[in-house]
Amino acid sequence: MVSIARKSIFSSGLLSLFVALVLFTALRNLSSVYYVILFFFILIFGLTNLTKFFNFQRQALVFYAFLYFSFFVVIWSFLYQRSLEPLIGIPRLLLMPLIAVMFARILQTREDFSKVLRIILLCYVVGAFTLIYQFFFGAIPWFAEATGRSGLIRYSSILGSLTIFGAIVGYIIILLFSKYNLVQSQNLKVLFALITILAAAISLQKTAILFLIISFGLLFLSNIFFYKKVISLKFIFGTIVFILLLAVTISLNDTIRNYFLSAFTIALGGIPFVDTSNVLNDTLGFWGDFNHRLLGFTLQAIDYYGLTSIFFGVGLKGGAGIMGMDGISPHNALGDLFMMGGPIYLFIFLTLLWRVQIFLFKRRANFFDGTLFLLNLIFIVNLPVTAGTIFQPSLSIIFWVSVAYWMNHEPQRSKGII
Repeated sequence: MVSIARKSIFSSGLLSLFVALVLFTALRNLSSVYYVILFFFILIFGLTNLTKFFNFQRQALVFYAFLYFSFFVVIWSFLYQRSLEPLIGIPRLLLMPLIAVMFARILQTREDFSKVLRIILLCYVVGAFTLIYQFFFGAIPWFAEATGRSGLIRYSSILGSLTIFGAIVGYIIILLFSKYNLVQSQNLKVLFALITILAAAISLQKTAILFLIISFGLLFLSNIFFYKKVISLKFIFGTIVFILLLAVTISLNDTIRNYFLSAFTIALGGIPFVDTSNVLNDTLGFWGDFNHRLLGFTLQAIDYYGLTSIFFGVGLKGGAGIMGMDGISPHNALGDLFMMGGPIYLFIFLTLLWRVQIFLFKRRANFFDGTLFLLNLIFIVNLPVTAGTIFQPSLSIIFWVSVAYWMNHEPQRSKGII
């Protein structure tokens, strides 16, 4: 095994810059140079690894089936629409699978992958901070446009649209508090967690609150069933201190308090022993929204495009907004795949996801592998409720890092078969 510095033209600094550019998608609103820089990074990698792109390990066949079928989806898009409109969606479709190929080539040791996870975590925290900044100083004009919810202003972050941050909150909590101990400093953990929870409330996203609960629940259960650990007095004391710090933070500002009350009421319908009768709940409840996203919107898309769409989809148009195109959105990531490439595309992806998770589960005794497994459970929960989970950089990068790690560490490596 060789390290990043010795194997790749990508130094740690350049790798950090590249990952940050990939995740900070709001930068594309400043200038089209953003796309040029990303293209430059990928082009340099492609030119230096061209032969390896068609020479891969046998166990990675399912990943390359997904990648090559994605190219088929691109071609099918032009045939279906008979226009140049799909051009805008090509980078969005191919960026993250191609980044998985890059990571598989330039990251070798577990420490290499750990460095990337630390970069991702830092970018997520920066995204949280941009929400808090806007709360105090007003909307940043080149971010996605702010809207209203529950009588309050709902902000986007540097990570992307209004809905992105809520869907990644669970990733941050697991990265901070998993057994792998990615962040060594306890003070930094508490600070990052406070920033994350405050930003989750400011986002006014149902998913933000739900993923806070889910992520802490997964950490608790994995501690018991994976590692056979009981809860220590130190952990209980730390939890109490953290809750007190959070309570003090909320009490410092009435508007912050209103955001917390609104966020929890929107997500859970109310807060035990707290009067939320004055909170304006102007959204669907979680289960009503879930039912619409799970099947309702996908069925609407099938009805709109016709029954023939159930065979090969309708190309990039089927992804609608996540591909930068107008259209009927399924509003869930599995529906995105189905409407773009039909059941074959969906089946290949689910097979890839299954292979990666089985691999990580078998190695869960290793804290790093166990952490990736938990992170991908958050990814799985996101799939039926969040459009773009598979392709939007902040939502999907953890999964594609896991794919690269799986390709590099799956046993029975063999010479390429193509």
